[in-house]
Amino acid sequence: MTKTYTIKKGNHYSGLHIGINWKMELSFSAILDDSCIYDLNDPGQQTEINKLYGFSLGYHHNNSMRIGWRWNVTNKNFEILPYIYRDGTRLLEWSENNKYSTLITVQPGEKFYCLLELVNGQYHILAYKNPAEIHEIYTPGPKKPFKLGYYLHPYFGGVPVDPDTRDMKITIER
Repeated sequence: MTKTYTIKKGNHYSGLHIGINWKMELSFSAILDDSCIYDLNDPGQQTEINKLYGFSLGYHHNNSMRIGWRWNVTNKNFEILPYIYRDGTRLLEWSENNKYSTLITVQPGEKFYCLLELVNGQYHILAYKNPAEIHEIYTPGPKKPFKLGYYLHPYFGGVPVDPDTRDMKITIER
């Protein structure tokens, strides 16, 4: 099933979407097109992570796994990153310098693939453009995961909304 999500100009959300996740696993492909390029004119805000797709294990600010993304103004590419909550804490330490590690980078219009799963008590996230170059992380999962969750759909921001005067289009295929 392929769906194009639209984040309307000046908004955070891509609409109201309802879906229950019973499997604690999600695989999908995605495309961020030219409409997703943005410049917040603030280096601190530009490094905030937008949410692409994922699922909760109960309430999403307690336990959840998502793929995040942001536009790198300097390198002119999208960075694809993990975005995880475990036991009420957002995990931020994925690299030696205590910042989120980029799993992969993609160009506008370039398709990429992702897998998120809770396996043997661990969060497992992977992303790739080419199956020969898979990038993944494992980290301990929640102490007591809730066995029912919901899907988490595209969302732009933390604090800022897109400053440009156009809608963002994100295509996801499950």
